Amino acid sequence: MSIVIYVDMDGVLARWNSDASLEETYLPGYFLARDPEPVVIGAIKLLKGMGMDVRILSSAYNNGYATVEKASWLEKNELGDLPRCFVPYGERKADYIDQDNINVLIDDYSKNLHEWKAEGNVGFKFYNGINGNHGTWHGYSVNYKMKAEEIAIMVSSIAKTHDQLANAG
Repeated sequence: MSIVIYVDMDGVLARWNSDASLEETYLPGYFLARDPEPVVIGAIKLLKGMGMDVRILSSAYNNGYATVEKASWLEKNELGDLPRCFVPYGERKADYIDQDNINVLIDDYSKNLHEWKAEGNVGFKFYNGINGNHGTWHGYSVNYKMKAEEIAIMVSSIAKTHDQLANAG
């Protein structure tokens, strides 16, 4: 089995604007204007340096420009070389991956993580300072106050542990 680490964009790689209305998130320029989350970008670069397979798995509106803006954002933030899958907004992320791997998802949205875990995958909640108010996630977590090294070591070691357990069985 291979280990694949998937990373969400909105609220994880790119800071979410919690003051924006739903309508504003549909407007051209919204996704391209998001500020990066440096600790997550640093962790991704470290994970890649460890030889880990890191990919983007992000929901996107079907409005003709969200996926283009997200791809441009990745380029602008030196992550353009990562394989990416933009999942149609409202669809399950777990339906867009190869289930024959040890699949890890770093996401800020508990609903995605619960669906991910129900498929036998490994989820990490990213607490970004504006989410996590309802306490519905009780699994692995990382947060914006951690150092990139801490996140990379935690994610890689837990992924490797799951891989060892899968191969031992």
